[in-house]
Amino acid sequence: MDKVNDPFDAQANKIIKEYHEEIKKESGYCADPNLPKWKNTQNLILQLPVSQLQSITNKAYHNKTKKSSAPRGSKSVLGLGLKYCVKHPRPSHKIQKNIDRFKRDIRRSIIMTNNPPPESDQPREPYIKLFHKPSDWNPENCGDKKVEAALTAFERDIKRTRKRFMKPTVSNLRPSKYKTIKKLQNNNDIMVIEADKNLGLVLYDREEYMERAISEHLGNEDVYERIDPQRAMNMKTTTALKVRTWIQRWHRKGQLNNTEKNWLMDNCVKKYDAHLPRFRMTGKVHKDPDKMRPIICCAGTLLNDLSIWLDYQLKRLLHLLPCYLKDSNHILQRLKKLGPLPPGAKLFTADAKSMYTNIDFEHAHSEISDWFRRMKHYNKLPPNFPVEAVLEALTIVMNNNLFEWGNMYLLQKRGTAMGTSSACEWATLYYGVHETQTLLPIWERQLELLSRFIDDMFGIWTPDPEWSPETARE
Repeated sequence: MDKVNDPFDAQANKIIKEYHEEIKKESGYCADPNLPKWKNTQNLILQLPVSQLQSITNKAYHNKTKKSSAPRGSKSVLGLGLKYCVKHPRPSHKIQKNIDRFKRDIRRSIIMTNNPPPESDQPREPYIKLFHKPSDWNPENCGDKKVEAALTAFERDIKRTRKRFMKPTVSNLRPSKYKTIKKLQNNNDIMVIEADKNLGLVLYDREEYMERAISEHLGNEDVYERIDPQRAMNMKTTTALKVRTWIQRWHRKGQLNNTEKNWLMDNCVKKYDAHLPRFRMTGKVHKDPDKMRPIICCAGTLLNDLSIWLDYQLKRLLHLLPCYLKDSNHILQRLKKLGPLPPGAKLFTADAKSMYTNIDFEHAHSEISDWFRRMKHYNKLPPNFPVEAVLEALTIVMNNNLFEWGNMYLLQKRGTAMGTSSACEWATLYYGVHETQTLLPIWERQLELLSRFIDDMFGIWTPDPEWSPETARE
């Protein structure tokens, strides 16, 4: 007797199949109920990537919560760190944007090669990639039929080839870890923040995080001033007008070229309504007891593009500082050149305490201004260095560090403006002037080496019983 197809069975099978596909897309694998457990386990392991089979042992995770309890599995998720690359079960389909950009670049190159710009007697402005505004010119055809045919064939072949690799794969995060991440996102009693010195992630009670922000940093009235919202908006408007006036004045006086002027006008002035910088903290878990490091996030704000211009200009001067270190390779090169050390030589390190907030702006501005004049007198400054424009821009950036934290508006009254792009170079230059005027003239004879990266110093000391500060001064 022929078997009669039951429409309910067909509908049930369809629902089961759809559910199977949904689970497979989400997790990369769906168990088969018709197979034994050991066989499903074996099939799952065979599909797992090698990276997931090898457990990560160097997990960095610090739980500092006292009142709240972290969700189960927080250590296994947060211990992976912020640089862990999550592999999604299905690759992204967003390839057309990259293909269009590739075709645009090829067409531009062909057109510019076949039609070079005419020679001009006018001197060209120096090309600075940082301030170069990308062209929005997008030619639809380069005029060469062979090139256009090759581009069409390339796009067709790469899309056809890519389809073969668009199959769902197993993610390197298990579904349980995705659930843990969701629980952490929805938990308003816990804060997940970065640890200082690249030591992973830290969990804090939100209440403790807020209290310590006030007690350790924002409550210091010598450094920060709380202002009302109306005054904050007025300061923001005034600062925007100062920046516009500064751009126009120094472009007119020749200390800003057209490229710099256009870049600053497009980025600074158009960000008149941009949000204010925002305050946050990272955990210094390497200290006992642990402390908080304040950070002001200035990216995308009104003054940060002016600060980026300052950062570029100040970096052009750092090579004039005898103790300046560019990176770790720089110190290695200096050590290799030393050769054997004299008997009794001692290595030492030093670290500035709260360097940014302890730099008095008026004194630093005066010292750097005098140093600029001396370097200019001895012709050591780079050609056409905009001394006056830099000094005025420093005043605008350092004296208008207005930021928000929750519903509070605060103004930094003392020290280097934290979070701004030029802060490192400003502090490095100020302390470099101190080294050249105070430390080296007195102690250079006993310093076999003195090198510094921002506020971290490394040196080699050679004792000399016949030498003292009084002898050096005499």
